[in-house]
Parts: sequence; C-alpha cells; structure tokens
Amino acid sequence: MDETLAKLRAALAFTVRMLKSQARQISELSARIAVLSETVRGLDPTFDEVWESKKGDISRALSSSQQTLLDQYDELLRSIESGELL
Repeated sequence: MDETLAKLRAALAFTVRMLKSQARQISELSARIAVLSETVRGLDPTFDEVWESKKGDISRALSSSQQTLLDQYDELLRSIESGELL
C-alpha cells in the first residue's frame, strides 16, 4: 500500500507541476497577445473588425478538434473518478 501511495503522490506532484507550467505559459501568452493586439490596434483602425471576423473563422476551424480533446479529458476524469483507472 505504501508503494501505491508513493506512486500516486508522485503522479499528483507531476500533474501539479505540469499545471503550474501551463498556467505560466498561458499567462505569458495572454500578455503577449494583449500587447500585440494593442500595438496593431494603434496602427490600424480597422483592427477590431478584422479581429472579430478572423476570430469566428478560427473558432469554427478549431471547434471539432477542441471538442475531441475536451471529450478525452472528460473520459480520463471519469475513469479516474470511477476507480476504473486507479
């Protein structure tokens, strides 16, 4: 039982480290996007119109793959929570 607990702690610590790294990366990307959008907005008065148009195009293009990934995470969580995986 102690070995199993040690493995679970190691897996949980690894997961938290990964979440921390992703949170840092998301924060850095968000800041860069904000700086970039404000820079472009200052150079091009049509920026907001173009942004909205492109945002819709990209959202539609990525929608299916994003949903597949979210569904996979949901399945993994279900497996963990039900005890099926661990």
